[in-house]
Amino acid sequence: HRMTLSDLEQRLPSHSFLRTHRTAIVRISQIKQLSILKDGSYQLQLHCGDKVPVSERYLEQVRAHFNS
Repeated sequence: HRMTLSDLEQRLPSHSFLRTHRTAIVRISQIKQLSILKDGSYQLQLHCGDKVPVSERYLEQVRAHFNS
């Protein structure tokens, strides 16, 4: 099957998954840390060690999960 991330995002439960970038959706329970990089961009570190970009467009949604 081929589908866009937007279509996939609509199918996934919003309480378990979070869009972080036009290229990424992550499982909320796997988020370990939100970091700001030297160039001013953001990224998430997951429990498995992977790093995922966070765009300005989705930053407030990501931050909301750290504050809840």
